[in-house]
Amino acid sequence: MNRLETGILTVLWHHILHRIHGSSQVLQSSSQDLNTAVAIYQSLLEFIRKMRTRFEEFEAKGKELRECENYTEEVRRVRQRSRRYDEPGTAPELSELPQSPADKFRTRTFLVIVDSLDAALQKRLDAY
Repeated sequence: MNRLETGILTVLWHHILHRIHGSSQVLQSSSQDLNTAVAIYQSLLEFIRKMRTRFEEFEAKGKELRECENYTEEVRRVRQRSRRYDEPGTAPELSELPQSPADKFRTRTFLVIVDSLDAALQKRLDAY
Protein backbone atom coordinates (compact mmCIF):
# COMPACT_ATOMS: atom_id res chain seq x y z
CA MET A 1 0.00 0.00 0.00
CA ASN A 2 1.71 3.10 -1.24
CA ARG A 3 -0.29 5.69 0.68
CA LEU A 4 0.99 8.84 2.33
CA GLU A 5 -1.18 8.18 5.39
CA THR A 6 0.57 4.85 5.93
CA GLY A 7 3.98 6.52 5.73
CA ILE A 8 3.04 9.21 8.24
CA LEU A 9 1.64 6.68 10.71
CA THR A 10 4.70 4.45 10.30
CA VAL A 11 7.03 7.33 11.14
CA LEU A 12 4.79 8.51 14.00
CA TRP A 13 4.51 5.10 15.66
CA HIS A 14 8.22 4.38 15.20
CA HIS A 15 9.02 7.65 16.95
CA ILE A 16 6.54 7.04 19.79
CA LEU A 17 7.39 3.38 20.37
CA HIS A 18 11.13 4.02 20.31
CA ARG A 19 10.76 6.54 23.14
CA ILE A 20 8.29 4.42 25.12
CA HIS A 21 10.56 1.36 24.80
CA GLY A 22 13.51 3.32 26.20
CA SER A 23 11.40 4.58 29.10
CA SER A 24 10.07 1.10 29.74
CA GLN A 25 13.59 -0.34 29.93
CA VAL A 26 14.56 2.23 32.56
CA LEU A 27 11.33 1.74 34.54
CA GLN A 28 11.85 -2.04 34.67
CA SER A 29 15.35 -1.86 36.11
CA SER A 30 15.69 -3.29 39.60
CA SER A 31 17.35 -0.17 41.02
CA GLN A 32 14.39 2.09 40.19
CA ASP A 33 12.80 4.31 42.85
CA LEU A 34 9.43 6.09 42.82
CA ASN A 35 10.79 9.61 42.26
CA THR A 36 12.68 8.53 39.17
CA ALA A 37 9.62 6.71 37.83
CA VAL A 38 7.50 9.85 38.22
CA ALA A 39 10.18 11.93 36.48
CA ILE A 40 10.27 9.44 33.59
CA TYR A 41 6.48 9.54 33.24
CA GLN A 42 6.53 13.35 33.30
CA SER A 43 9.24 13.39 30.65
CA LEU A 44 7.29 10.96 28.47
CA LEU A 45 4.12 13.02 28.90
CA GLU A 46 5.95 16.20 27.87
CA PHE A 47 7.39 14.37 24.84
CA ILE A 48 3.88 13.30 23.73
CA ARG A 49 2.47 16.81 24.25
CA LYS A 50 5.20 18.36 22.10
CA MET A 51 4.28 16.00 19.26
CA ARG A 52 0.99 17.85 18.65
CA THR A 53 2.84 20.63 16.85
CA ARG A 54 5.14 18.37 14.81
CA PHE A 55 2.66 17.11 12.21
CA GLU A 56 4.48 18.78 9.30
CA GLU A 57 7.72 17.04 10.29
CA PHE A 58 6.04 13.62 10.33
CA GLU A 59 4.31 14.41 7.05
CA ALA A 60 7.63 15.25 5.38
CA LYS A 61 9.25 12.05 6.68
CA GLY A 62 6.21 10.04 5.56
CA LYS A 63 6.53 11.51 2.06
CA GLU A 64 10.19 10.48 1.96
CA LEU A 65 9.40 6.98 3.21
CA ARG A 66 6.49 6.26 0.88
CA GLU A 67 7.68 8.36 -2.04
CA CYS A 68 4.12 9.60 -2.35
CA GLU A 69 3.02 13.23 -2.30
CA ASN A 70 -0.78 12.93 -2.28
CA TYR A 71 -3.29 11.85 0.32
CA THR A 72 -5.73 9.14 -0.71
CA GLU A 73 -8.59 11.61 -0.62
CA GLU A 74 -6.88 13.87 -3.17
CA VAL A 75 -6.79 11.05 -5.69
CA ARG A 76 -10.23 9.59 -5.03
CA ARG A 77 -13.46 11.11 -6.29
CA VAL A 78 -15.53 12.77 -3.56
CA ARG A 79 -19.05 11.42 -3.33
CA GLN A 80 -21.81 13.83 -2.45
CA ARG A 81 -25.36 12.94 -1.65
CA SER A 82 -27.96 15.09 -3.35
CA ARG A 83 -30.22 16.89 -0.91
CA ARG A 84 -33.79 17.92 -1.44
CA TYR A 85 -34.78 21.53 -0.96
CA ASP A 86 -37.24 20.67 1.84
CA GLU A 87 -34.85 18.36 3.71
CA PRO A 88 -34.06 19.63 7.21
CA GLY A 89 -30.49 20.68 7.78
CA THR A 90 -29.72 21.65 4.20
CA ALA A 91 -27.48 24.45 5.42
CA PRO A 92 -23.86 23.27 5.61
CA GLU A 93 -22.80 22.35 9.12
CA LEU A 94 -19.44 23.37 10.51
CA SER A 95 -18.33 19.75 10.31
CA GLU A 96 -19.19 19.71 6.60
CA LEU A 97 -17.09 22.72 5.67
CA PRO A 98 -14.36 21.72 3.23
CA GLN A 99 -11.02 20.82 4.76
CA SER A 100 -7.85 19.87 2.99
CA PRO A 101 -6.99 16.17 3.14
CA ALA A 102 -3.93 17.02 5.26
CA ASP A 103 -6.08 18.88 7.81
CA LYS A 104 -8.60 16.04 7.92
CA PHE A 105 -5.87 13.49 8.54
CA ARG A 106 -4.25 15.71 11.17
CA THR A 107 -7.48 16.33 13.10
CA ARG A 108 -9.16 12.94 12.68
CA THR A 109 -6.16 10.64 13.06
CA PHE A 110 -2.91 12.29 14.16
CA LEU A 111 -4.31 14.45 16.96
CA VAL A 112 -6.61 11.66 18.15
CA ILE A 113 -3.62 9.34 18.60
CA VAL A 114 -1.54 11.98 20.37
CA ASP A 115 -4.40 13.08 22.63
CA SER A 116 -5.27 9.48 23.53
CA LEU A 117 -1.68 8.79 24.51
CA ASP A 118 -1.60 12.03 26.49
CA ALA A 119 -4.74 11.09 28.42
CA ALA A 120 -3.52 7.54 29.13
CA LEU A 121 -0.13 8.73 30.38
CA GLN A 122 -1.72 11.46 32.49
CA LYS A 123 -4.02 8.88 34.09
CA ARG A 124 -1.03 6.68 34.96
CA LEU A 125 0.94 9.65 36.27
CA ASP A 126 -1.96 10.73 38.48
CA ALA A 127 -1.79 7.33 40.19
CA TYR A 128 1.62 8.30 41.59
